[in-house]
Amino acid sequence: MPTPRLIIIGLDCMEPSLVFEQWRADLPNLSRLIAQGSYGRLESSIPAITVPAWSCMMTGRDPGELGIYGFRNRRDRDYHSMAISDGRAVKFPRLWDWLGDAGWTVAALSVPGSSPPYPVNGSLVSCFLTPSTEVPFTHPPALADQIKAWMPDFILDVPNFRSDEKARILDNLYRLCDQRFTLAAKLIDRDQPDFLMLVDMGVDRLHHAFWKPMDPRHPQYEADSPLPALSTTTTCMLIGGWENCSKTVTTIPPCWSSPTTVPSP
Repeated sequence: MPTPRLIIIGLDCMEPSLVFEQWRADLPNLSRLIAQGSYGRLESSIPAITVPAWSCMMTGRDPGELGIYGFRNRRDRDYHSMAISDGRAVKFPRLWDWLGDAGWTVAALSVPGSSPPYPVNGSLVSCFLTPSTEVPFTHPPALADQIKAWMPDFILDVPNFRSDEKARILDNLYRLCDQRFTLAAKLIDRDQPDFLMLVDMGVDRLHHAFWKPMDPRHPQYEADSPLPALSTTTTCMLIGGWENCSKTVTTIPPCWSSPTTVPSP
């Protein structure tokens, strides 16, 4: 398989104290990456949430410079006029734009803040803010047909991840994660990009679904949750989801030969 010059793999909402301390022994694939490379805590944006954190990281701008503070922003100075902060709210070039201008071919996959898709020097698959695969979600547009040919059940996010359908949510987030890394491997093989970045949202969706019944410190912890065995079972689900995600990281062979960064804003 061809080797990109730089790979960035984002694992949204992967909590540092669990990765580096509490659950490290249960995450052999991430532990292997840590042991063979360098690691440390990165300071996130303020507020430290998906939007605007990834756009801050990719542009080098803080939320004040971007004018983005969360999923919903004011359209103007009226307190009652709100809009979703999608990619059109980001007015600065992102890392892959700078690299593309420098002649690198790029592949940016599901990075929050990249919907709707826009032209890059290579490929772009938009993020979870995309309503469905029935609207444009790739650049070039023809890439969408290729993705559907590779994965007819391709999903952009875990549907209804705040519901009580825990088994279905777990199945969907495994599928979401597996599809992202399968797509990355196929694009590396087909397009041989110089730079590849993907963000997997599975860990974030896992936390939305399972953190409350797992952690007694959660302000909405439910001691009488219908989930069996409460914290034991849900902790196993969380660790299992994390390890599935970290395992898929290692399915991209260039991760072991290219400079690779695995952040979690």
